[in-house]
Amino acid sequence: MREHILQTSTQLAEIKDIVCGLKHQHILCCSDMKNNLKDVSSNSESVKTQMCNLNEGLLKRWQSFSESIKNQMSKILTQQTKSEISLNKFMETPTRSYEEIPNNSSSNVPKTNSTQNKDRSSNNENTNDSSSVVSEIQKTPNKDQRSSQTVTRQTLIIGDSILKGINKSGLKTDVDVLTCPGKKLHEIQSNMSREIATKYNNIVVYAGGNDAASGFARSTLYNDVKSLILDIRRKSESCAVYLCTVCPRIDTDVLPLNELLKRTGEDMNARIVDCHQAFVFGNGNTARHYYHRDGIHLNEKGTSALVRAINQQLPITRHGSGKGSVNEHPQIASFTNRSRWQQGNKCTVCGLRNHSAEDCYRNRWGAGSYSYYHGRYRKYRGQRRVMAQTMSPI
Repeated sequence: MREHILQTSTQLAEIKDIVCGLKHQHILCCSDMKNNLKDVSSNSESVKTQMCNLNEGLLKRWQSFSESIKNQMSKILTQQTKSEISLNKFMETPTRSYEEIPNNSSSNVPKTNSTQNKDRSSNNENTNDSSSVVSEIQKTPNKDQRSSQTVTRQTLIIGDSILKGINKSGLKTDVDVLTCPGKKLHEIQSNMSREIATKYNNIVVYAGGNDAASGFARSTLYNDVKSLILDIRRKSESCAVYLCTVCPRIDTDVLPLNELLKRTGEDMNARIVDCHQAFVFGNGNTARHYYHRDGIHLNEKGTSALVRAINQQLPITRHGSGKGSVNEHPQIASFTNRSRWQQGNKCTVCGLRNHSAEDCYRNRWGAGSYSYYHGRYRKYRGQRRVMAQTMSPI
């Protein structure tokens, strides 16, 4: 029994020690929790104070920003009212001063030696000056009236350097020419602003030769032409667009480009001006006498042919209804002694309309006689001006 009592006492002592240890740990944990709670509360209070400070700063900034906007809006409104008042005053007052009007009435008064005539003439001059000033003031329009009286131009011809030889004195007064040397389709589109597009009823575009010479793909050319037409119609809905086929040139084959231009014109409902046929003979050869030595740019006669081709589709010259020629852009006349060849017929040898087949230089060259028509254009074929008895025909 005693042993059992000792064992139980020892076990109770161990349990007592364990309980004491647990109690001590519990006390330590509680103290730690209290300390942590104190730290958290202090941190939350600091965060709360920081958030309050930030909110106050944001409110102050928003208030200052709104006040600045209000001040700016008030300034803008005051400036607008001042400008309206000044504009109304400007519209009410005449735009021409008395000093700008020349005094032409004094020259019409006869000179006399008597003082009475001088007084009368001075009085007449004053009355005439006042009446002329009033009439001039009534005739001179204001700036707003001038802007409202601007008349829309009729036709604009825009394109690359092929158009640089066009003489504007031979065109109508409402036709303008805008040349962009070396420019491609997208560059011409960038040069055409909304003010230019809305100023005209018809826009004739001659472009694409530089793009084809640069080796652009067909898809790129199609997209550029389409975007140019869409840009013109976007800027001016009532404007009619004319696409010119490109004249033959020595640095590239323009036939695929012209086919693409025709197809694009059909797709975009644009009118086609066939300029290519004016530079090609009936057998398909290029009329080289229309070109400069570079084989690209047109000389005076080539420019006349180009203007005639455009004039057949859209009247742009001063004289004629669209099919005739003008003095500034003459056609090639017949160089034979016989009467002028009929205008409606073509030469069956070369395809031109200004001479007959009997007078064609191709028939007469090598047949024992000499044609003045051939002699005029011998420099373009590299031939000498001699009798052709010993030469073989072309």
